Amino acid sequence: MPNFYVHSKFYVKEIKGKYYVYSIEKDEGGKQRHHYIAPLERIIEIYVNIGSGVFPLHNAAAGI
Repeated sequence: MPNFYVHSKFYVKEIKGKYYVYSIEKDEGGKQRHHYIAPLERIIEIYVNIGSGVFPLHNAAAGI
C-alpha cells in the first residue's frame, strides 16, 4: 500500500506492513518538511485510553 494523505497536515506511511504517522510542515522557503510523529497503532491506543468516547472506526464497522 502506498503512502496516503488525509487531506490535512498529516499522512500515514506503510513500512514493512506497519503504519506510521508523519506531519507535513512548510518552512520559510515553502519547502515541505516531513516529521515523524508515532506509529499509528500507538496513536490509536492513546486515543482509546484517553476515553474520548467510542472509537470512530467501531461505529463505521457496525454500520452506524
